[in-house]
Amino acid sequence: MSREHFFAGGITFKGPDADWREAFHHEPLSGRTEDPLALAFDNAVELFRNGLKLARQGDLDAAMDQIATALLLDVRSVKFCVTLPHPEAANVALDAALITQLLKKTQIATRCCL
Repeated sequence: MSREHFFAGGITFKGPDADWREAFHHEPLSGRTEDPLALAFDNAVELFRNGLKLARQGDLDAAMDQIATALLLDVRSVKFCVTLPHPEAANVALDAALITQLLKKTQIATRCCL
């Protein structure tokens, strides 16, 4: 996926039979490289996926921390699509519904702290 495509609004699929897994596939780089940027990307992907798991389990506070950290480490680690192409994709991508939940939680937390 090109950088332009990523910033153009997320991942799109070419049809109902498109293999959505290709868009979200990540082969860990640890053990294959010592490049610190590549290893930071691996860490960011792991943080993002852990954050997604926490969010899907209902722990939005911990999820926000991990997803935000992943975004700061490497923006490419965060995968987004408006609607999930398949239920399994919930483990590897943010969708509009989850983003809405996270934003609402952030707004509530911001109001309480001000």
